[in-house]
Formats: sequence, structure tokens, C-alpha cells
Amino acid sequence: MELQPLQASRVSTNLASVLQQDGRTYLIKRYIGESPGERLACEKLSLGLWADAGFKVPALSALEIPELRGTDFLVLEFLNGPTLQDLLKNTAVGLDEKWKLLSHILADNCRRQRRAIEQREPRLLHPDPNSSNVICVGREYYFIDFETTVPPGNLEDAAAVETAKFLRWTARDLGIVHLSELARRAAAAYGNNPDTLRRIVTRTCSRPFQLFHRWQDRRRKQRQPGEVTKYDIADALAVALRTARIMK
Repeated sequence: MELQPLQASRVSTNLASVLQQDGRTYLIKRYIGESPGERLACEKLSLGLWADAGFKVPALSALEIPELRGTDFLVLEFLNGPTLQDLLKNTAVGLDEKWKLLSHILADNCRRQRRAIEQREPRLLHPDPNSSNVICVGREYYFIDFETTVPPGNLEDAAAVETAKFLRWTARDLGIVHLSELARRAAAAYGNNPDTLRRIVTRTCSRPFQLFHRWQDRRRKQRQPGEVTKYDIADALAVALRTARIMK
């Protein structure tokens, strides 16, 4: 079997290759670095849990690769599409198309997080929900990168942290001028489960020493104009939730 190296769009400790076999294309992910066997087992289990729950992830394959026997690797379906980050930054893609996709993802995220909390299953929460960990194929999208799990603790808080991180990444990709609309769509997507968004607001805005934290936030934005901070997300969500009349 001839494995073709895949050029990663970001720095990775893993090795990725593409394999053409019997008219199908596979992604071969080889785990190197620290604890490769543990990361492989974690990813394989999480992918199975997400797929069984009906959430889109790359399909696992049992394809044998004799050349890699004795190494830590996983065979997945190859997803030929841009990352969500690339799509949101692409000025050739219409804003309406971007909003439609984001609304779809946000609604699915809410449904998945509710299931994670109800089933007390932390593996249904994504440990690194940045926009480059979502692959877009046509009108569908797939989450990738499940080598770790969320830290143990309160799953309601963990769902809020995941959501805040996802919103912060996508707001950066779109540009901060679109933050209010992103928050409005998040409030609509989480309309049946607004506690997750409320937690984002309270976790950020109810911490002790607010004057100091706000001062730090202003300093950060002075150094990095256009940056989207935790307070930007929390403040935008607070307005969106009040407008939707679901903020206590």
C-alpha cells in the first residue's frame, strides 16, 4: 500500500497520510509523541460514542495496513473539504451561507451537550472546539480531533466552556463586527436550553475583582485590535439573551 503524506494546515504531533484503496480514500492518522497509545484509544472511543449518538464524525475503518503493524494508528474516512475556519474566513463564500451553517452547528451542539449532561457522558463534549477542528463537506460538517477529553468536573460548566470557546473562535473568523449576530443566533439555537449561555455570562461577569478583569480585557484589546475576548462573548450573549427574554 502506498501512503501519500498529507500536508497539515497546522502544526501537529501526529503524522497524517492519505491512502487510495478499492476506489475509496482513507485518512491514516499515526500517533507519535507522548502517550500515543492512550491518545489513540481515547480518540477511537470518542468517535464511536459520537457516531452512535448520531453526531457527525469521520467514520472509523477496520482496514488492515501491514506496513504499520506494531505502531499506533487509526484508519478513518477521508473528508475532502475546508475547515470551518477556512470557510468562515473565505470572502468568496456568502454571509448567508455562513450563517446557515453556523446556526445548524450551534443547534446540534446544544442537542449534543444536553445529551452529554443527561447521560453524564463527558466524551460527548469536545475538548478543543476550535473552528479548525470542524471539516465542511458540502452542506455537512464533521468534528475531528478527539485525542483528549474534557477535564473531570461539572458537565454543565464544561458545556458552557465548550460553547464559549466555539463562539470565540468563530467570532474571530467572521470578524468582531458580526459578533452581535452570532450571539443572536446562539441565543436562538439554545432557546430550549439557555442555561448553557447564562453560565457563560455568569462565569465571566460574576467573578470576583471585576474591575481588574475588565481593565485587563481593555489592555488586551488595545494590544490586539480586533481580538475577540471572553468579555466580548459574555457581553454579546447577555444582550442577546435579554433581547430574547431568556436571561434571568
